[in-house]
Amino acid sequence: MPTIERNQTGQTMGAKGRTTRLRLMRAATRLLGIAPLSGLRVAEIAAAAGTSTAAFYRYFADTADIALAIAEGCTQSTEELLLMAGADWPQGQAAQRAEMFVKTYFSTWESNADILRMRNLAAEEGDRRFYAAREKAVRPLQDALAERLQRAQRRGQMPVDLAPQAAAGALIALLERMAAIARQPHEPPSITYDTLVQATAYILTKAMPPIL
Repeated sequence: MPTIERNQTGQTMGAKGRTTRLRLMRAATRLLGIAPLSGLRVAEIAAAAGTSTAAFYRYFADTADIALAIAEGCTQSTEELLLMAGADWPQGQAAQRAEMFVKTYFSTWESNADILRMRNLAAEEGDRRFYAAREKAVRPLQDALAERLQRAQRRGQMPVDLAPQAAAGALIALLERMAAIARQPHEPPSITYDTLVQATAYILTKAMPPIL
């Protein structure tokens, strides 16, 4: 979680305050797993954390504030993903590496799925704070993919008029959407977690040409 030095009244937080704040955030995280942000209630969070509503307001302005704090602790740009995204894939290994990248991304998403879905929905509904949180979480990965695309352009493997950042953003959107639905039941039955991983990886190898 991001380090916060002061509470809502401007007082410096000690160990007890940090523990209470973290307890509230963990309680809110659990509740967001069963209810949307619009259904989150301060009294319910406080009760689940074993504290009072007065204590809640000592650390957070409202339910959106605590949800934002939780979202800011989640990233889609892990060190492992950045290393995988930043390295060019040799032609003979491209399919395998793309599949490994997709599985790692899906796993990263799934570890915080409820929070990431909440964050994206709030961002799409126009809350600029959540939009900024999403941007911070995906920007390093998007930059790594954009640099890959630029190298492919220099090798003559991609159109020079294609905007690398825009293309990388489209790939991030693909990864997010596929990760969000990968574990859900689908029709026809041939659409499974494994076939979605395979299809997403195939698109990545076509969008980011391997080194010949």
